[in-house]
Amino acid sequence: MFSDLDQRALTCINDGTYGFDYASGELRLSLLRSAAYSGLPVFDRPILPQDRFSPRIDQGERLFTFWINGGSSTERRERIDREALSHNEKPFTLSFFPSGRGTPHPPAVNLSDAVVLMSAFKKAEQSDDYIIRLFEPTGLARSTVLEFPSLGMSQTIDLAGFEIRTLRIDPHNRTIQAYDLLEQN
Repeated sequence: MFSDLDQRALTCINDGTYGFDYASGELRLSLLRSAAYSGLPVFDRPILPQDRFSPRIDQGERLFTFWINGGSSTERRERIDREALSHNEKPFTLSFFPSGRGTPHPPAVNLSDAVVLMSAFKKAEQSDDYIIRLFEPTGLARSTVLEFPSLGMSQTIDLAGFEIRTLRIDPHNRTIQAYDLLEQN
């Protein structure tokens, strides 16, 4: 049986640290690295000359931002991936001025489970089909309904914990099939 404290979680999102670990109740973040830039050995020449200054990767001023959130472990597990994406994918602008007339189009794709992430939606490499990649970020098995409202298509997709599932969408035959990451089957 878990106590209330065992069911709480703390999450830390950052915008550019190298790694982290957790040990003995302590979250440790690696902020800087001092590795040298890569070099190519030529014959017997050393990778980096030792008789002069060579710049290192993390020399100079660095700025970091951290977003720390707490809550139930279930809530934190279900939200952390979307929060990290929203903080680390910088917004961009698009010069677009719609008239406001007409009827809005339905969304191209709907997922019934807000936790499952759609990491790709693209045209297939070898055909006019489409490829969708779904990712389950919590480590727990879950299902979502993948729906294409304008095509009248939907299918329940089961995902194992941390699974990446690639699907091939044939809009002409209205089929959704499992596919491999390399689009070879």
